[in-house]
Amino acid sequence: MIFKFVIIAFVSSVIASMGIGGGSIFILLSSLFNLFPYKEVKFYNLFMFIITGFIATIFNIKNKKVNLKEIIKIVLPVIFGSMFGIFLLKFIDDNILRSIFYIIIMFFGIYEIISSLIKIKNAKDNKKRKEALL
Repeated sequence: MIFKFVIIAFVSSVIASMGIGGGSIFILLSSLFNLFPYKEVKFYNLFMFIITGFIATIFNIKNKKVNLKEIIKIVLPVIFGSMFGIFLLKFIDDNILRSIFYIIIMFFGIYEIISSLIKIKNAKDNKKRKEALL
């Protein structure tokens, strides 16, 4: 179990540091392998998110890829949103929380598939228009 946990944590951290959404992968795989209760998996995910976010923020500030004024604008909403989410977590059952997570992931997956198909169709239509003009 520890080996799976370490591998999942490593892979999802690499993906998260690239901004792709490693937390979702961590939660999904940890839940799939039933490594821990769901709320515990969420805690580990948040802990990894803090570490990854901190390191990425320092790196991006150092490379001047971050506007500090914009970061300051989001600090308070993030703090209050996080506190509210933690408050709600006390009242939501693990199974309901897991279902909400899976529904959200499914929604984003369907959205990405549809938007990709639309982009492909538009690219083909643009190519046909260009060929017609020539």
